[in-house]
Amino acid sequence: MSAQRIGDAWQQHRMGNNDSAIQSFREILSSSPGDIDALYGLGLAQRANGDGDGAVETFNKALTIAQEGLDSNSETNDLNTMSDDRFLMLHQMIKQRLEELAV
Repeated sequence: MSAQRIGDAWQQHRMGNNDSAIQSFREILSSSPGDIDALYGLGLAQRANGDGDGAVETFNKALTIAQEGLDSNSETNDLNTMSDDRFLMLHQMIKQRLEELAV
């Protein structure tokens, strides 16, 4: 199950096992390249592991997906749906991570 695999990867990141988390997130992304949760987690693990350039690249991919999600709901982006709210929140969080990396 994808949610379980993502949860396991996030747990590895939270425990500071970023090499393992990176490997797990990459495995998830190999079969689901547009998984925004895996991309965001990968970016965080890369940043924590000192790979700023990799994190920027990953966060930019995630930002594109978040923006596409917002754009696809542009007529209803009033935060009345979970999808609108989620994409807006993720968009803001990803932009913050990129700003922290001075991009």
